[in-house]
Amino acid sequence: MHDIVSAHCLDLFAGTGILGLEALSRGAAFVSFIEQDKVLTQHLKILLQRLTVTAEEMEVISSDALHWLDRQSAAKRYDIAFVDPPFAFDIYPILNKIAENKIMNENAIVYIEQGEALVPEHLPKSWHLYKHQKSGQVHYHLIRCGR
Repeated sequence: MHDIVSAHCLDLFAGTGILGLEALSRGAAFVSFIEQDKVLTQHLKILLQRLTVTAEEMEVISSDALHWLDRQSAAKRYDIAFVDPPFAFDIYPILNKIAENKIMNENAIVYIEQGEALVPEHLPKSWHLYKHQKSGQVHYHLIRCGR
């Protein structure tokens, strides 16, 4: 993984929160968990309390990803984003909104899991796909964010 220690991370489409939890276990300073399913967000809050993760280390928000992104600005920036939407989801509006709102620091990393390979030409202008792998039906992507 990219340099997780002291990183501010975004776990978009958090689901069970496994990617953000792994980041916290590796020394991330803060994780924002964004998940639309209210039952999953409640379970995640309970789990984080049991693990004694403090409010200074995380936030759990029950929201649609695009709706949440619409309310964000560059005042809060992330070093790493984990984006793991449902397989049939159109990822490009999400990626464009992340870039448009400038919520990623320069040289930040975006990790994406999805059911199809990304088309580099459809990525935000200053973003660069630098790693892609496939395992079964899952495509894994690492993107470096520029300015």
